[in-house]
Amino acid sequence: MDAQIGQLNATLKNLGVDPNTLPFYTADNGPETSLKVRDKNIPYGRA
Repeated sequence: MDAQIGQLNATLKNLGVDPNTLPFYTADNGPETSLKVRDKNIPYGRA
């Protein structure tokens, strides 16, 4: 992911829009292991 963010930042700079652009980066760990873990105290991957 770091390489892609670097490429995006370089592209914004090359286009000359980086001073007026505020990129937002988000991530997602993916779906729950199972519906069995919802609202329960079960460690990830053990359901």
